[in-house]
Amino acid sequence: MTYSPTLSYGLAAYYLLTAFIIAIIWMIIARKEYEYNKNFPKIFGLSMFPLLGWAFGLFLMMIIFNYIEHIFFLKRFAIQLLVFLAVYWILLLTAETIGYHVFHIHNEHGAQYGGIPILDVIHAVWWMKIAYFALGPIMFITCKIIGI
Repeated sequence: MTYSPTLSYGLAAYYLLTAFIIAIIWMIIARKEYEYNKNFPKIFGLSMFPLLGWAFGLFLMMIIFNYIEHIFFLKRFAIQLLVFLAVYWILLLTAETIGYHVFHIHNEHGAQYGGIPILDVIHAVWWMKIAYFALGPIMFITCKIIGI
């Protein structure tokens, strides 16, 4: 028996819009903290690399979770949140590790800060590290609150 959840274009569009709004708010807050060793375009002073990375990352996380939620019949909010956190944090650290160690994309502004132990990623001031781990749950809870 195969499972094929229905993810309408409308739901995907709401996920994408919500992810972009959260990413824009984040980038307005943290825009001065992003200076990379590579030249990425900026629009209105916002670096497009982290803006698009956060927007599409949060969007894809919700798409992935939509499948997980239906495949494993996750009904209770607490269980949904715990599963979301586990998957989000693993994917976040995987993406950061690949970006930093494979593609050598370094945030020069955060170079003086230590990274997450063992993986040596997310070189940033302490509040940015917290935000990196919190942006996924913020997306998840926002979607639950607005009913998408």
